[in-house]
Amino acid sequence: MKDNDFFLFNLNHMEKIELFDNLIFGRDEGSGVFVDDVEVSGSHFKVQIIDYEVYVVDLGSSNKTFLNDVALIPGEKFKLSPKDIIRIGSEEFSYSSSIVRKLNLPEMSKSLELARFDQKSDPTLKIERIENEEVYDEGDALPSDGLPKVEILRPRGKAETGLKALRSSKKYIEELENMNKDICEKIEGLKKMRRRKIEVGAKMDQMKKILTNSEYQTAKDFENELRIHRGTVEGFKLKIKREEKEIERAKEAITKAEQEIAQAKFNISSLNGESQTSKDSFQSVKSEYEIFQNKSVFENEFETLKETIKKYEKLELESKLAEVEKEIKLKTSQLKDMQNQYGAKLNSEIKKKAASE
Repeated sequence: MKDNDFFLFNLNHMEKIELFDNLIFGRDEGSGVFVDDVEVSGSHFKVQIIDYEVYVVDLGSSNKTFLNDVALIPGEKFKLSPKDIIRIGSEEFSYSSSIVRKLNLPEMSKSLELARFDQKSDPTLKIERIENEEVYDEGDALPSDGLPKVEILRPRGKAETGLKALRSSKKYIEELENMNKDICEKIEGLKKMRRRKIEVGAKMDQMKKILTNSEYQTAKDFENELRIHRGTVEGFKLKIKREEKEIERAKEAITKAEQEIAQAKFNISSLNGESQTSKDSFQSVKSEYEIFQNKSVFENEFETLKETIKKYEKLELESKLAEVEKEIKLKTSQLKDMQNQYGAKLNSEIKKKAASE
């Protein structure tokens, strides 16, 4: 594997950047990669490639370098993994060892259940989680049970009294508060996915607009056209060299020099114009081809986000949250009443014992 098998993909400008050892990103014109952003330092960060591993190093920048939204310590190396996001100022770059195909999204818990309990069972509310879940990938569909199941199950049977009831009630309230926190986290995650859906949709619209009027619709079309233009450019270079030799020959023949030199200069001028036109066409086709290659990434992510949001919206998390908060308030009040009753009972027993003595 060569150094330039590693890439950063500029998510703002849809550009792919080949990475080399000690490549510097910054606002100085002499930087390896020029970043036109007032929040970016002259030499902001650099890339190091050591034993086929890629590292990013902050160069003491004023506004810091962020890796997956975590600020890097200046001067220290941080290893990059596929799909990592580097942010400097308003510019974002996604790391890949080939064409970028995947984007990260926050992880989600797969289930949340509250167990029932009665007189014969241990009066402790249990919460079961599935941890270390995987992030969805391109082309993968979320499992049918991939959304949290929220169910509030209250104690049943004859109410307990005394110290055991106080402990059970306190434990039940603690578990309800944990459930309340988890539901709030799910709601925040839903808001983030909605915002991301809007961003992905805007980028998809931009790509579609660019490719709508393109003459090329498949990867083969782009590759064939690029091959033709590349060969044409090389052909023009050879022709120019031949015409320059003709100029030298014309100088040696004084009698015919003026006519031959004038003709040769005219030929060179024409060829340079055609060569530049071909170069411009080559760059235009190359740019559209790179967009075409990455368009499917945003289409897949958009569809996945749309389906996930629909499933979350069916959960009615806001109503579940209100129900849990109401239950917490009720059980807290009951706990205080039980504490008062139990304290009064203890005081009465102490007084009776003191009176009998």
